[in-house]
This record gives sequence, C-alpha cells and structure tokens, in this order.
Amino acid sequence: MDLWDSVEPRSVAEAIDCEQAHDVLRLTAVLTALDAGHMPVDARTDEVTTVVWHRLRPLHPARLFEAVDELATVSVRSRGRFWLATRPDRMLAWDEITGDRVQHLVLTGPDLDRERVHTLLDACLLTPEEALAGQSAWAGYDDPFAPILDLKEIV
Repeated sequence: MDLWDSVEPRSVAEAIDCEQAHDVLRLTAVLTALDAGHMPVDARTDEVTTVVWHRLRPLHPARLFEAVDELATVSVRSRGRFWLATRPDRMLAWDEITGDRVQHLVLTGPDLDRERVHTLLDACLLTPEEALAGQSAWAGYDDPFAPILDLKEIV
C-alpha cells in the first residue's frame, strides 16, 4: 500500500498554504530559468546562427516598434522576454537589480550578424537619461504596441 493511498485528498488540500506554495513554485521556476545551464547561448553552425541579447534597462516602445521589421526579416525564430518602459507592471524574469524586469531575447536565423542585432536592440533601450526620468515620464512615451497589447480577450 502506497502512503498516498491512505491520505484523503481534502486533508492534503487543507494542509497546504496555496499562496506560499505558489510563491515557492514561482521562485523555483525563475531560478531554474536563470540558471546558466538552462539559458540559450550565442551559437553558430555552418547554416544557422543564434544570437542572445540580455540587458537591464527598459526598451523604448517606439524605437523597438521601428526595429521589429528588421529583426523579423533577419531571423527565422525568436523568443524571450522584453520590458517596455510604458508597461512597468509586466512581470517577465527576475534580476537582482531591476527586480522582475529584464530584456532577454534569442534570435535564430541563417548567418545572423550578432553585432548588428545587438546594435539594433541596444538602440531601442532607454538612454541613461531617459531611464533616470522614471516611470512617470515613461508613461508619456508613444507606445505603438498598445493596440496589440491592450486587446482584451473576447469571451
């Protein structure tokens, strides 16, 4: 007989602090994701290049919007997390300095130019002066992503 065969599911559910369990699971997931062994790295084969870009400052939404076409054109696949200055409440990943807001994008495509991708994305970051202006100033930035990101799910 297994130990779990003798336990009533309701008694287990009542004994668990769900909020605390959620926090522990979330922290575990974030730490696992940030473990270097689980993160993609720059790589190149004869046919495909993977470029990883990681920064701490938020992205200026209008500048990123302008860069999206080029990024989509040069890469076959992209994934990751990004933090738009106009959306400071979005939780993306954990960083010791900036909290849960970091940039971590991975682009894969044929013969990607790592320096070009980094230069393009770095140009989308807030300048140090803009970063110091704070969230109240960022809220006034033009956000061309708003029509997409502000869509509400139709039930």
